[in-house]
Amino acid sequence: MKLRVLLLFLLGFILCSLPVLADANSYYYDANNRLIQVNEYGHSFKYVYNQQGGLQKVVKDANLHVNQGFESKGDGQIADHWGYWKSTDVTGSYVLDTTSPFAGHASQRIAAQSIPEGGMNVYQDIRVVPKGTYYLSAQMKVDQIQNADVTIVIHYFDDKYNLVGSAEPARLSKIMSWTGISGNVVIPDGAVRARVHFHAQKQSNYGDSKADFTIDEVVFQKEKPRSFIFNHSFEYFRDQNVASGWEPWQAEDTIGRYVVDNSTPYSGESSQRITAQSMLKGGMNVYQNIKVVPKETYYLSAQMKVNQIQNADVMIAIHYFDDSYNLVGSSTPISINTVSNWKKVSESFVVPHNAATARIHLHTQRHTKEGESSADFIVDDVVVLKEK
Repeated sequence: MKLRVLLLFLLGFILCSLPVLADANSYYYDANNRLIQVNEYGHSFKYVYNQQGGLQKVVKDANLHVNQGFESKGDGQIADHWGYWKSTDVTGSYVLDTTSPFAGHASQRIAAQSIPEGGMNVYQDIRVVPKGTYYLSAQMKVDQIQNADVTIVIHYFDDKYNLVGSAEPARLSKIMSWTGISGNVVIPDGAVRARVHFHAQKQSNYGDSKADFTIDEVVFQKEKPRSFIFNHSFEYFRDQNVASGWEPWQAEDTIGRYVVDNSTPYSGESSQRITAQSMLKGGMNVYQNIKVVPKETYYLSAQMKVNQIQNADVMIAIHYFDDSYNLVGSSTPISINTVSNWKKVSESFVVPHNAATARIHLHTQRHTKEGESSADFIVDDVVVLKEK
């Protein structure tokens, strides 16, 4: 069954699809014919415009994907500069989802209501260097899945568009909230293009098959990542409360607020500030999920500043979940209970043997049962990386 699906998948792409190529020395334009990105020499140069349509700045970026955050919405179904493929036997739809994006204002949703044999996906081609190592990451959410797999699949082509290899960096088969998925891929010898697909396909011959998933903030780059955390330096935000890609949580008995602080950031233009004026039992935090490897050791660090603290702890806490999102462990690698100026805190942590996801919290909570409890702290440059 899987072999037949793969053959359908490959045949459909080789014969029917046109390349959507984020290539070396390539130029990309928006609907107003404005230059938005140039890819050359393993980097991209992204052109940012103001509301009046004038060029505001040009940003050099390691990410080779164009429209990686799906903000340029195309026809409302497929984001600009992304291709799509759906086998003829599949019933499904594409939607540019603006209701609950991971970051920015839109994400790409793929809803396959019925998958008899083939599958459906979105994809983009990228120019690569043979034998080179690249870093791939994406934010993904799976709202519904039944007898199906949601995968990241890469097909490699030579300069004549002959298929010379393939890889599957990620495979998901369970419902999942927004989670960062990342890893390295090695380009086969002879390959000059990598076609990155976000794909849904049938899992077995028996029963109905369906999948509904959403993707955002896709990264494919030659450089090593600074952190597995998205927006680790809190530079991107939709409002002045919580930085993009971070989710807030606040106990009902806690009085507090979140602020994207640009008055005293450690680096860049902003940091994340959390002010808890009163905590009775619970606390408050911002958090982000990332996929992890069981039993592996990871390095964690952050820049933290504690402006005020009373009978409270400021901490980085981690909750570990298995593939079915059952809590299987927790740890608190970093905890602070005194006022401090900006300082770097760091620690290593080992993933439990049955964990698949780590939820990183920037958290404050009550220290003891007696007396009032409050805390005001700022965080910047949160780094999570795999130790060598």
